[in-house]
Amino acid sequence: LRTLTFVRQSALSGLRTLRTSAVQLSDAPAAPSSGFHGSVNRVTLVGRLGADPVKKTFDENSIAILNVATDDTYKTPEGQVQSRTDWHRVTVMDSKYAEVLCNILKKGTKVYVDGALRHRKYQDAQNQERTLTEVVVQRRRGGSVIALDRRPESE
Repeated sequence: LRTLTFVRQSALSGLRTLRTSAVQLSDAPAAPSSGFHGSVNRVTLVGRLGADPVKKTFDENSIAILNVATDDTYKTPEGQVQSRTDWHRVTVMDSKYAEVLCNILKKGTKVYVDGALRHRKYQDAQNQERTLTEVVVQRRRGGSVIALDRRPESE
C-alpha cells in the first residue's frame, strides 16, 4: 500500500511539474521573426548536358532550356552493379544569363545547377493536359549554372 501511494504521489508531482512548465512556456514572449517561413525549395544537380542549350525568346525576354543527365550506380540484391540515368529539364529565366549560357555551354559539358523545383501544367498539340517538372534557375533568387569543364581551346 505504501509503494502504491508513493508512485501515485510521484506521478502527481510529475504532473504538477508538467503543468508548471506548460504555463511558463505559454507566458514566455514570442520569439522575434527571423524571416524564415518554414519551407525550402532548393535543387542542386551536377551532371552533363545531353544537348546544346536551347534559347527561346518571348516578348524580348530570353530563356535557356538545358537537359541535364545525372547518373547513379547501385548494387542489386544479387550483387550486380546497375546504373541509371535521370534526365532533368532546367530552365534559366534571366535573359542575359540565358544568352551567355547558350554561348558557352555545349553538349557534354559538365555543369553544376542550383535552382528551385517547379511543376506546371500545359496543353500539348493533341489538347492533352501534361505536367512538367523542371528546375528553374533565377539569379535574383540565388540560382546559378556553372560549367565545371574547362572551355575548349579555340578551334
